Amino acid sequence: MSVEAALYKILSTDNAVTALVGTSSPRIYPLGIPAGKGVPAVVYQEIAGVRPTSCGGTMGYCDALFQLAFWDDEIDGARTLSDAVRNALDDYSGTPAGSGTEILQVRVANEGDMFNFNEDSETLDRCGKRLDVDISYVD
Repeated sequence: MSVEAALYKILSTDNAVTALVGTSSPRIYPLGIPAGKGVPAVVYQEIAGVRPTSCGGTMGYCDALFQLAFWDDEIDGARTLSDAVRNALDDYSGTPAGSGTEILQVRVANEGDMFNFNEDSETLDRCGKRLDVDISYVD
């Protein structure tokens, strides 16, 4: 399995997160919210990755930097979802059930606000928060 599958598994099995994004088909998506899907929702993407090496070759672990965006109709909803995800991920270590990927550590590196402007109506369409998380895992 992949680190993306492990990340999805951690979020989709956390009670505080699924209380906000749904349990049977959680609104947790790679790259963007699919057409017709609602909010609140989590969107994740890998924005950088490093596979450290030494003179003997690869060291057997990777560091991946993911950006997670939390979208809702109101900023308070996006903040609540961001808090739930941060609590689920920050300092996480282990192997999420069924993922097959050993996570050495997850660290929240950065966070901030976001917005989506609707150009057609010239209004704020959605409010968002983002977290950048560094995930170290066994390759």
